[in-house]
Amino acid sequence: NEIVDGARLGATAAVCLAATGLVVAAVVVAGCGVGSGEGAGASAGDTKSETTGPEICTQEVREDVEDTVRGQTQAISARDYERALEFSSNRYRSGTNPEQFGALVEDSYDYLLTTSDYDFADCYVYDDPELEVVTITAQYGDVALAYYLIEEDGAWRIELAGAPTVASQPEPAV
Repeated sequence: NEIVDGARLGATAAVCLAATGLVVAAVVVAGCGVGSGEGAGASAGDTKSETTGPEICTQEVREDVEDTVRGQTQAISARDYERALEFSSNRYRSGTNPEQFGALVEDSYDYLLTTSDYDFADCYVYDDPELEVVTITAQYGDVALAYYLIEEDGAWRIELAGAPTVASQPEPAV
């Protein structure tokens, strides 16, 4: 497994990941190589200057994020890695192919191949000057994955995922 390098994450993603309490120890399901800057979800008219959050996801965001994670999980269960990659961010897809992605899943995350029962918890939004970040935890039996998603082209895409920390999630802003 490739370890995610904090410098490669870029300052924006590192702040968001640190704020969620996530330990992203390995490349999981969707990918790595998070960066900041052009193409990372920034809007041309953004004038924000601080990261805020976390805030609990709205019902609409939560449903959209769950649909993305569910879609990728179902594609993986069907061993349709080309389809599974469609739920990943553009940045991740540009650095892999379906065969590499499938090998990663089969070697390290084989429980995703057979799972049909999973639950979602802990959906948080971080509003950042460069991109909006959502994290959600999915429980697959005894295994939990925390997904990091960004909005691209009007849809939520999985940028990376990893094991949630043993420590509790941060208190959401009210």
